[in-house]
Amino acid sequence: MKRYAYINDDDSFQELYRDNRTSNTKYSVLNFLPKNLWEQFSRFMNQYFLLIACLQLWPLITPVNPASTWANEREVWVVQNGIKKLIQAQNIRVGNIVWLRENDEVPCDLVLMGTSDAQGLCYVETSALDGETDLKTRVVPPACMGIDAELLQKIKTCYLRNTELGCGVAIYTGNETKLGMSRGVPEPKLTAVDAMIDKLTGLVTFGRILRPESNGV
Repeated sequence: MKRYAYINDDDSFQELYRDNRTSNTKYSVLNFLPKNLWEQFSRFMNQYFLLIACLQLWPLITPVNPASTWANEREVWVVQNGIKKLIQAQNIRVGNIVWLRENDEVPCDLVLMGTSDAQGLCYVETSALDGETDLKTRVVPPACMGIDAELLQKIKTCYLRNTELGCGVAIYTGNETKLGMSRGVPEPKLTAVDAMIDKLTGLVTFGRILRPESNGV
């Protein structure tokens, strides 16, 4: 392709040809997200991990709770101020009477006050706490009034099994429950290689700040 140039005549080709500015940037503000996503997911490894992450949201095949918001927003029957009503689990307060049906997850730590069984029995599964799937028996004392709280059967976060109905008083809620305290926040861990790369990256960044003339344009 022929190119015409006039000496010392900048106005003639100012809009036709580019100026002498150079750039080594790979992305722009507009193409960063789509271009970066395309490059990342062109690798089979990233496609695999995306598939695994999606499968983790499928409650039928994953042992992980797909969303903590579900546990907070699921509805339970409670008695507040003498009125039985349906509220979200996150709104349970200490002292509320919580009603449970068979196969319901116990939303907090309860002191068992009554069941549909004539002998005051109920069965719970504590696999979320200790991994055991064997059912454990809990018994309501003959008279709850005036009994020391330590003698009452406390139901920690678990599932009600083989019992049509049960109720208990909320004693510990939220992160104060046994399950909430056992979760904790895991400390971030770095391998020796990650720690070395982190330090080298900091040194390189600090060096480029001290010598900006070495940076590319």
